[in-house]
Amino acid sequence: MRKAQGPYVLFVAMLPPAVRAALVAAIPQDEYEALGMHLFPSWNWHQTLSGYRYASSPEVISMLREAGSRIVATAITIILRRLVSGRNDDRGNYHRRVEPLGVPNGFMQLFNAINAAIDEPFRSKSLKTPHITISYRAPSAFAPRVISPVAWNIEELLLVEGGGDPYHYKVLDRWALRPIAPNPQLELGF
Repeated sequence: MRKAQGPYVLFVAMLPPAVRAALVAAIPQDEYEALGMHLFPSWNWHQTLSGYRYASSPEVISMLREAGSRIVATAITIILRRLVSGRNDDRGNYHRRVEPLGVPNGFMQLFNAINAAIDEPFRSKSLKTPHITISYRAPSAFAPRVISPVAWNIEELLLVEGGGDPYHYKVLDRWALRPIAPNPQLELGF
């Protein structure tokens, strides 16, 4: 029931349109154009928040909906700052992703709260890293590139089903995360 090819279900945070637009603007134009048809459509850009993709079935969707209703977690802010690439498969494909420097405050707590709410034996033993994949089939690799910082407040958790042609994510359910606590130093102007 894990690591399905599709259709499958998982917990994610989707970039709102304004953040997607800011991220597209921050990616160097030459890189964006070079990816062309290899670019993952921006409406699918997301942060995966469950350790696995689960084969879609009414039973699994029901179990994950119940898990979602039990999750108590605080919203987080991710500052996307660099474009990186890495080997994706043995056919010469590379993936491109945008990521923060390091792990943002609260990211692991959010991931762990989601994983803890999922029933055994569906809990993940693997960790997710904070990143947005923009291509799974880039034709070449490159050295990491710094981009203009793009801040993203993850305030909502989504249960989605991935699949279809063209590939897309269908939102099955959503839950608001607790608000981020205000930073007193920022309010005082420090």
